[in-house]
Order: sequence, then C-alpha cells, then structure tokens
Amino acid sequence: MALDDVAQPDSNDIPQVDLAALSFGYNPFVLPATLPSTPAPLTSSSGKFGGYAVMNTTTSLAYLFIWDSTAAPTIGTNAPRIIIPLPYNATTGNGTMANLDLDNGVKIQHQQWYCISSSYSGAAQTSGVVGTLFVI
Repeated sequence: MALDDVAQPDSNDIPQVDLAALSFGYNPFVLPATLPSTPAPLTSSSGKFGGYAVMNTTTSLAYLFIWDSTAAPTIGTNAPRIIIPLPYNATTGNGTMANLDLDNGVKIQHQQWYCISSSYSGAAQTSGVVGTLFVI
C-alpha cells in the first residue's frame, strides 16, 4: 500500500479538548503574555488551587507564588501560602515544562493571588513563563 492510499485526517477529525474536564473540574487560568508586576487575583473568593502546567523559557529558576489573602499581597512582605520552583532550560526560549495535578487541591480560605518571581523572595518577573493554572 502506498502512502497516498492512506486516508489523511482533516481538521474536522481533530477532537476539541475541554481543559476543565481534564483537570478534575478545576477552571483553567491561562497566564497572560505579559505577567503581572505585582500579585494578581486568580479568583474572587475562597476555593482550591488544583495545580499547574507551565513552561519557564528563561535560563534561570523562576518561582510561582500563590497567596491566600483578603487583600493584595506584597512580594517580600506577605508570605505566600505556596511557593513552587519552576525549572529552567540552559538555552533561552527552549523552555522546560513543569506540571502538577492536585486531585483534591489545596484549600484557599480567602481570595487566591498569584505572581511569578525570578527569586525566592525578590521582585516579580513579567515574562518568560507561559502556561495554565487550575483553580476553583
């Protein structure tokens, strides 16, 4: 059988993926192209942090901070509830993927806030990390 005889799929054959259905009912929050320079809200009320699928495209370690707070937190002043190191790649732009699914989630008593930082206790990083956070 020649390769030309094999039926080729068209765009109508490609199934659409429902991110919420694949994430245990969590809502996908896609990180913006320009990351916030201060902590930004993930949700408007209490809920759960369910995980992430993100890529760090820089050549240095980045950190995902998640806060549980009634008001906007300040990096370096208010301790995050969750700190997740995001691995890096030695070649700029190639990126290293990091993924975590928390079936039961981490309960957040108040509003959820997030920020990406270039250091464990330092300033916000406004580019270089792309992906999705999952919240309820």
